[in-house]
Amino acid sequence: MTQASSTARVYEPRTVTLNFRPRMDEQGENMLWFVSWIVGEDGSEGEWFYSGTSCQGRDFPAPAEAIGLRLRRWPSPGIDPEYVDLVLDEEHQVVTDRGLQFDRRQTHSLLIPDPVS
Repeated sequence: MTQASSTARVYEPRTVTLNFRPRMDEQGENMLWFVSWIVGEDGSEGEWFYSGTSCQGRDFPAPAEAIGLRLRRWPSPGIDPEYVDLVLDEEHQVVTDRGLQFDRRQTHSLLIPDPVS
């Protein structure tokens, strides 16, 4: 991100801003978030770039090979995380924890599909 003036924010291409509110897990502790880049059409993961319990307005430059993000959250410590994949926009993208669909099958899921009855 570059500063054009004291009031305007100018973003370099392919910048992601994370806005995650502090949320409680099932034990009443701060929920852990973990975010990595998706770098391949097959869902290959690149480097991770955020791990923590909340992230208010922090900017991250996307690597050239990134096509998306994988967001994980742990609603209960000790079990597998829930996750959601998001496609990257062409330039600046703001990602919030509101409205994410953690309860649907993801495009790059490594889970074995349910057998058809």
